[in-house]
Amino acid sequence: MKEVAEYLDRQSRQGFVALGYVLIVLVGLVDYLTKQLTSEPFYLIPLALITWSGSRRNGFVAAFCCSGIWYAVNRYDPHDPGPFGVQLWNLTLQAGLFLIFVMLFAALRSAHDYRKLMTRLDPLTGMLSGIFFQELALVEIRRSERYEHPFTLAIIEFDLATVRSAGDSEHLSSLLRSVAGVVRAAVRGTDMAARLDFATFAVMLPETPNESGRVVVKKLQEQLAALLSENRWQVPFGIGATTFMVPPAGVDEMFRKVGGLAHSASRRSSTTTVRYEVVDRAMGVA
Repeated sequence: MKEVAEYLDRQSRQGFVALGYVLIVLVGLVDYLTKQLTSEPFYLIPLALITWSGSRRNGFVAAFCCSGIWYAVNRYDPHDPGPFGVQLWNLTLQAGLFLIFVMLFAALRSAHDYRKLMTRLDPLTGMLSGIFFQELALVEIRRSERYEHPFTLAIIEFDLATVRSAGDSEHLSSLLRSVAGVVRAAVRGTDMAARLDFATFAVMLPETPNESGRVVVKKLQEQLAALLSENRWQVPFGIGATTFMVPPAGVDEMFRKVGGLAHSASRRSSTTTVRYEVVDRAMGVA
């Protein structure tokens, strides 16, 4: 089920909604040609497709279409229509069953979307999660390869032992949320900020060359230092940053390089240190 949902998420929603209505017509045609067979379950297939790919409103419209086609094929006889109340009851009952199915399937879609959203966000800080950040980083690498645009990655690492000894869990949560707020405020709306693990944060700056990257990193350093000083949090941290004029071979290589700089910087002093490098096509590492 998970694989099917992920496949549908990658496809055009409008295309699958259109396909769903085509299937409704085809099911109705088969239903008309084989009236002796039970046809109701087959209408659920296009209903599910339309509800999942479109919306609950799309599902409701499709449910009424299915009900009308089903009723016209299986229940309505123009030569002997029967009492109006019976006709209305049959149509209403079938429409109700289809609508219930749509509501249940729409709830399933909402649960899927919520679970997907939660895997993309860090529950404590509301920043991007490490896993989703790596997916976006791969997209940025591919974009850089195609358009030959530079980008900058900065990783902020707080000394883990000092953070853990800084106070109780509530105190630590407040520290991490405050750090996340500063990091988000220091970057542009087009940049990406994430919490990679317990005390490590990352910022991706698309289309950002060396000079602009250094400005953002310096701003991060100053604002984080001010936050720690203001709250009297004696927690050293280091920032490792690299501007990639030429994209790395992969995400693992990129994070290993920049993470190594951040780890080295966080161990250099009792306050804050920045290590910045530039990967250039001609110069290599500068």
